[in-house]
Amino acid sequence: MRAFVVRPFAVKNGVDFERVHEELIVPALAAVGIEGDTTKEIAQAGNIRTDMFKLLSAADLVIADLSIHNANVFYELGVRHAVRGRGTYLIRAKVDDVPFDLLTDRYLQYDPANPGASVDALARGLRATMDSEDVDSPVIGLLKQELIVPDMTRLLEPPAEFREEVHRALQERRGGDLSLLSEESTRLVWAREGLRRVGTAQFELASYEGARLTWEGVREYDRNDLEANGRLATIYQKVGELNKADEAVDRVLQNADVRGPERAELQSLRGSNCKTRWMAEWSNIDDAGQRAERALKSPWLRRAYEDYWAAFEHDRNHYYSGLNALALVVVLLELGERLPAVWADGFDTDEQARAERDTLTRRRQQLEAAVDLSLQSAVRLATFTGRPDKWLEISQADLAFLTGLGPNRVATRYRGVLADAQPFHLSTARRQLVIYTALDVRQEAAAAGIAAIDQVAQAIPAGAPASQSAARVIVFTGHRIDAPGRQRKRFPGTAEAEALARALIEKAVEEERAKAGGEVIGIAGGASGSDILFHEICASKDIKTQLYIVGSRDAYVTNSVNDGGPRWVERFDKLCRSLPTRVLGDSQSSVDLPRWLRPAKNYSVWERNNRWILNNALVHGASKTTLVALWDGERGDGPGGTGDMVETARARGAKVSILDAKPLANL
Repeated sequence: MRAFVVRPFAVKNGVDFERVHEELIVPALAAVGIEGDTTKEIAQAGNIRTDMFKLLSAADLVIADLSIHNANVFYELGVRHAVRGRGTYLIRAKVDDVPFDLLTDRYLQYDPANPGASVDALARGLRATMDSEDVDSPVIGLLKQELIVPDMTRLLEPPAEFREEVHRALQERRGGDLSLLSEESTRLVWAREGLRRVGTAQFELASYEGARLTWEGVREYDRNDLEANGRLATIYQKVGELNKADEAVDRVLQNADVRGPERAELQSLRGSNCKTRWMAEWSNIDDAGQRAERALKSPWLRRAYEDYWAAFEHDRNHYYSGLNALALVVVLLELGERLPAVWADGFDTDEQARAERDTLTRRRQQLEAAVDLSLQSAVRLATFTGRPDKWLEISQADLAFLTGLGPNRVATRYRGVLADAQPFHLSTARRQLVIYTALDVRQEAAAAGIAAIDQVAQAIPAGAPASQSAARVIVFTGHRIDAPGRQRKRFPGTAEAEALARALIEKAVEEERAKAGGEVIGIAGGASGSDILFHEICASKDIKTQLYIVGSRDAYVTNSVNDGGPRWVERFDKLCRSLPTRVLGDSQSSVDLPRWLRPAKNYSVWERNNRWILNNALVHGASKTTLVALWDGERGDGPGGTGDMVETARARGAKVSILDAKPLANL
């Protein structure tokens, strides 16, 4: 999150506002983890008022110091109150009287002779302001129905170069790169919309853990953000957190403006969550009779049906929800007929039980007709647009099964629509039919459908085996060969130092492989010294590695390899010829941050490189990632050095293995 500070400058009316900024505002912002500054941060050419208006509109938090009658401060506060309803905090030293129009507003009052004494109070106030959903703008509070507030999506649109990086990462299916871009978005003024763009790409890539972090980041800016909550509803479901998924759905559905397909999709998702809970109650019961009884007794069956029905009521073109509502009505009616005592026990009287059965019978007939029409409309649309939809074809077969088609005809339907399907289509269709065989509902037709699906699956030619996620990813970092004239030695370019480093790295790699219980892959840079040794050691043990470099080959050699001498350059080039190589950035002459990222404070290309490598390892899962670091324990290199890599890996939950590099300095 970012703050913008509206205040006087220099010393005025006896108050040193520069001192107030440094001793009160800056420490308080740091305490709550927010970056921010005054108009001094506007460095680029152009009209300063345009940039100031953008910052006043876009800042998540504005701190306004009203100690004195300063026209600029009051003007900027007025702009803020006109465009943002929340996130404005007022402070003052008791110097000038407060203007009449602001007399009723609350302030933090500080002592101009000792502003630092109020840091804790200001930090508490800022946290409370960020956490509050109350409108603090008197303008929007009174005129919210008449005012048109700025569209943050347009106001904070990320630069074109950033958008291109996101698109490229999506097209190349680089989940780790998207995670890096998500992390870097938070360093810039357009953070929220940058996160939104990355989160959309991660969602499309089904990179759900990364998408979860990104969309939760969007919610940090606005907890009621409709898109963020909608995305998170699906993401939480995919990762098995059904309660959180339901909560996200509820947050969206509370907004009356959410209608039609969007409301139907979310209501249907809640129905899917209920269906998952329902199946969990009976699917592991071995006895068929007990299994059916538990399924009928479960309250989740009824809730799932009601949510699917409500979704279909919102949008009759949403055939998926209608089809699922029909499927659960079929289960309710057929189990109820087979287990009349269990059905009756769910009602206070026999009359209520019969009335409900009659209601569901009529609903079944309505759904059969309505879902059929909905599917027909969807087929016409798919034909008109020239976009065939395999799920639509499978749904037609599902409807034929649910409406009583005989076993042989059901088998023919599934065999026909799945002849050119992908394996995941087959597994999904089969999984739905297994529900009916497990509960002995439409048993013969379901079994015939499953047999047909299995026949299609057997006819699919065996291709390359599906790629498996590595059992262990070793990320390596370590000191490179000391540059000529380096004062504090770390890795001298001697044969003895190289031999010791090789032995340490080789032992660590063997230990990780022994514990992995499966395939091990390695990721590292290509700097002279320990990086190159790591790749060479892994190659000798048939462990696949990937080479990660910054900028062009020539720029990288200049910055990270040449200090070791010609022999290390030759070894680096050999790695480039033999290993898959990833390149961060596209500079041909130098190593630098991309232009869109240069406004980020205290961030270097080498720190970016560390985070890039780690994010690409962590897509396999933090529990599968080990950082092996050949490190002397010193922190002198700052962000981008080995110590920074170690700290970052630990913060992200990866295992860290430190190889003591101190003995190398004496060889």
